[in-house]
Amino acid sequence: MEYKNVLVSCGELSGEIHLSNLVREMKKSHTGLNFFGIGSELLKKEGCRILVDYREISLVGFAEVIKKYFFIRKKLNIIRDFIRSYRIDLVILVDFPGFNFILARYARKFNIRIVYFIPPQIWAWHYSRVKKIREYFDLVIPILPFEKEIYRREKIPFYYHGHPILDNVNTGPAKDTFRKKTRDRPFPQDHCPASGQPGNGGQEQSAGHAGCMPCFESNASRPFF
Repeated sequence: MEYKNVLVSCGELSGEIHLSNLVREMKKSHTGLNFFGIGSELLKKEGCRILVDYREISLVGFAEVIKKYFFIRKKLNIIRDFIRSYRIDLVILVDFPGFNFILARYARKFNIRIVYFIPPQIWAWHYSRVKKIREYFDLVIPILPFEKEIYRREKIPFYYHGHPILDNVNTGPAKDTFRKKTRDRPFPQDHCPASGQPGNGGQEQSAGHAGCMPCFESNASRPFF
């Protein structure tokens, strides 16, 4: 089956990085593809027509969602109207299950093929979401090796290619470079530095910084291995 019009959706920066890489590669291998959806600057740079900017609807915490409920419904209706009036051949969703499950359920009514690239971590919490994944999605692309067994066991079609972060990081001699840049800091030479990342959204960073930094600081000098 040939695809022409593709709807994509992500809910934060890291997902958009991976999705924009995918869009770029798809355009290289398939000419004439048109991309639309939920994204921001990176997807726009790859030629995707942004229908909704995820920065407007990506919220942390139940209170924030309740506060902007009607605004989020309005944005969701924009996507629904677009799916109904425009001939979409393929939908590719990245994580963001609270929003993307609703999109998938709606797209399924039109018999559109739906792919979940980077599905939610059902193995960590709310495993029951696997029922919705089985119902809505034609293909799941997990990024962690042990997730293969989950989808194999649940008889959900999947394709595993590895973690997309490897497309964005320099896997060269980063440790030696780090040592040179931080040689004036008190890092024991036999210790391996670690980086703590609370999140890439504004609210996540604020909440993560307040909650995680005391833990990071109290354990910074503690040997783990």
